[in-house]
Amino acid sequence: MNKKLIYLFLSLGLFCLAPIVLGEDIGNPLSYSDFPTLFGGIATELGKVIAILGGIMIIVAGIMYLTSAGSSERIGTAKKALMYAIAGIIVGLVALVVTDIIKSTITGTDLTTIIQAIATEIATFITPLAVTMMIVSGGFYLTAGGNPERMKVARTAFIFTVVGLIIGLLSSVMVDLIKNTLGI
Repeated sequence: MNKKLIYLFLSLGLFCLAPIVLGEDIGNPLSYSDFPTLFGGIATELGKVIAILGGIMIIVAGIMYLTSAGSSERIGTAKKALMYAIAGIIVGLVALVVTDIIKSTITGTDLTTIIQAIATEIATFITPLAVTMMIVSGGFYLTAGGNPERMKVARTAFIFTVVGLIIGLLSSVMVDLIKNTLGI
């Protein structure tokens, strides 16, 4: 029985190779004409999948928290799930930014164009990250339970988030300022 299945799959595989062996034109099923657009398309679709999965995991973590019934172990599991979901979304955003930087580096020929693209991607990435971190620091503050040390951690996280947001948003302005100063 197993030999029959092996022969069946082998013969089907050989029939699938026939157009390649005969040199037939299969066409471009992806409709991308060059590697950077293919790379960007794959990254965009993966970003959508990561965003959807991250949103689902945040909802699951919320349901876990709501159904914990006061159990500290289940609350801890829900908090870990939430942190992992947020970390996954951040990793996905970082991956999108890195792929956009690589894509612009591949297509960019001028160093100033590449630096401007990197600064734009950083500014684009920083805004949703800052909003996420503000929500996380708010969650830290809400779950501090009056503990001064945990409230200090929440306050510090919020302050660092605001400073990071300002630096990230000024990155494009700084690049333009340096370009204008150097006359590039």
